[in-house]
Amino acid sequence: MFLLDKLSKINKLIKDKLKGVGKGANKAARPSYKIALAGNPNVGKSTIFNTLTGLRRHTGNWSGKTVDSAVAKVSGEGRDYYFADIPGTYSLATNSEEERIATDCICFYGADCTVIVADGTALTKSMPLIMQIREVSRRCVLCLNFEKQSRRRGIETDKEKLSEMLGMPVIGVDGKSKKSVKEITDTLDRMDFEGYSLSSPIEYHEDITSAVKMVEREVMRYYSGGVPTFWLSLKLFEEDNFLTDKILSLFSGEDGRARVQNALSEALNFLFERGIDKDKFKELEVNSIVLAGERAARECCVSSGGKDRLTERLDKFFVGKYTAYPVMILLLGVVLWITLSLANYPSAMLSRIFGSLQIRIYDALCSLNMSGMMVDGLVYGVLGTLFSVVSVMLPPMAIFFPLFTLLEDFGYLPRVAYNLDRPFARCGACGKMGLTMCMGLGCNAVGVCGARIIDSDREKKIAVLTNSLMPCNGRLPMLSTLITLFLFFTGAKEGGTGMGVALILSAMIILSIVFTFLISKLLSSTVLKGESSSFTLELPSFRVPNVPGVIINSLTHRVFALLMRAMAISAPMGLVIFLLANISAGDSTLIGEAVEFLDPIAAVFGFDGVMLLSFILGMPANEIVLPVAMMVYTGGGAIGEEIGTLGMYEIFSNHGWSSVQYITVAVFALFHFPCSTTLITVYKETKSFMMTFLSFIIPTALGLLLCALINLAFTVFS
Repeated sequence: MFLLDKLSKINKLIKDKLKGVGKGANKAARPSYKIALAGNPNVGKSTIFNTLTGLRRHTGNWSGKTVDSAVAKVSGEGRDYYFADIPGTYSLATNSEEERIATDCICFYGADCTVIVADGTALTKSMPLIMQIREVSRRCVLCLNFEKQSRRRGIETDKEKLSEMLGMPVIGVDGKSKKSVKEITDTLDRMDFEGYSLSSPIEYHEDITSAVKMVEREVMRYYSGGVPTFWLSLKLFEEDNFLTDKILSLFSGEDGRARVQNALSEALNFLFERGIDKDKFKELEVNSIVLAGERAARECCVSSGGKDRLTERLDKFFVGKYTAYPVMILLLGVVLWITLSLANYPSAMLSRIFGSLQIRIYDALCSLNMSGMMVDGLVYGVLGTLFSVVSVMLPPMAIFFPLFTLLEDFGYLPRVAYNLDRPFARCGACGKMGLTMCMGLGCNAVGVCGARIIDSDREKKIAVLTNSLMPCNGRLPMLSTLITLFLFFTGAKEGGTGMGVALILSAMIILSIVFTFLISKLLSSTVLKGESSSFTLELPSFRVPNVPGVIINSLTHRVFALLMRAMAISAPMGLVIFLLANISAGDSTLIGEAVEFLDPIAAVFGFDGVMLLSFILGMPANEIVLPVAMMVYTGGGAIGEEIGTLGMYEIFSNHGWSSVQYITVAVFALFHFPCSTTLITVYKETKSFMMTFLSFIIPTALGLLLCALINLAFTVFS
């Protein structure tokens, strides 16, 4: 139900955007046409879309990036084109959300033309989809991407011959070049949108052709739309519920649907008499498509034998039997070390700037004769919390996300999924969870959304429920600070080196991965029973990333969007924290009363009521957990004062922190309830209160259990 609901919303969005588009929409206006941009995953389709339209839809060098559709207008010579960037798919089947959306867009939206993007360096892989789209789409353009790479590898494609075989224009482009991509609109400008050619390049088994034509005779009587009747009839034999319902809804009246279904029954009997059952039919159909594609590629492509030597050499390390996991751990450590080492300086600078700005705003508001309580609430409550979140959250995000995106564009993340597929399969989950885990390392809300790339609904739920076991970018600064303070406590000089902190933090993330496997196994063995599914994930060639573009795109889309979301949630929470810290309750404040109530509960888990309350109040944004704790420990009335690592260490020491408290607080920081943004995202993605509740309770229960066991061990053995 979730997938169909999601598909319905995306379909409605595209229809709304394309409403009125067409040559007859406005006689006085330029003619406009709807163009579907289709292709396999990881062929540079979204990159071409960005180059064509000037938009900045996020792209990555791995499949599954596009799981919805974007629409944008492109002007040609006397014409306007509305391009829809639809999800990448390997076939016009409907086994996954991406395939449903893609098939629906290509086959039933009445697109005036389908531009098929294919990888020019590996055309054979794209041919089955090309053949299927050509069969259903009346007008097509084949766009062979990576033209320069093809030439470097000695691959030459006879575009004229391929165009003649397929009955469509064939062009070569380089997706990141505006001049090259303009060839697409130039080709569309030359296209005759009044007429069309419809000649399927696929030759099916003669018995299948005869059976399909038996059904087509009835289909032609009750359907007069733009979808080829042979294709509609063929798809009815596949017994695909989604496609069958969609096709039958096209026929006018119950009588029409009944006559078509009767013809289908007769055709199935005809095939059965000739020894062709459902499985045999599918086998013959697929073989026809694949053989037709291979024949076209073989006759039109010539290769001098060049290979992608760089990819071959690098894959010996990245997916090698003995090197894959060490390389993963090494890269994780390097990324964390760079992030933590560089983030401290801009974070301290922002704190100083915001501190000075806070004083100026305070003075300005006081000059307006506003009440003291209101000024304090706005400046030290709302702004103090906002400034704290920005100064702590922005620098590591601005470093981590570009590094993460560079790994995407380079082509490493698909290798992560490949390496983790086997252990996830043993846990009853899917290897694509390796990708959602990586996303969760940046932001758990993004990781939850990324679970859309998983086809199985059961495995999608496992990915959603376990994503918060990975520490997000909001928790990483808190963890690194706690590790540094613990190293101070153990006598390490200046809290140890940045590399030492990065190594310990990497070990904690590995611990998160281990528990992700364990919880996935537990879920797949109990409430989410089932076998792990197989999946197709192409390992792309390694490519040199566009570093300036990656940095700009990461900062403007990922970092800015997440920062705005965190600020919108943390600002009102800052006012709540201020009120709790300043409203009296007897001889204490509301926060003081809450701490006193939580102290005996927190003691079971090895820390105190201040830290437990800080985690609770920090639910909107993990960045404010330690600032809230500092506020309560120092008896302040608001978040905002920059204390520094040494000052924080002294405060913790004065309040009796021991080694067990540093460890248990760090463990609970690693495993605790997701932030409110993530929980809201879980509900939006699943439409289930139970899934949202489980997303909250699973990491929390795990964290509390581990803390209780650690505290018990220290109590017994110390």
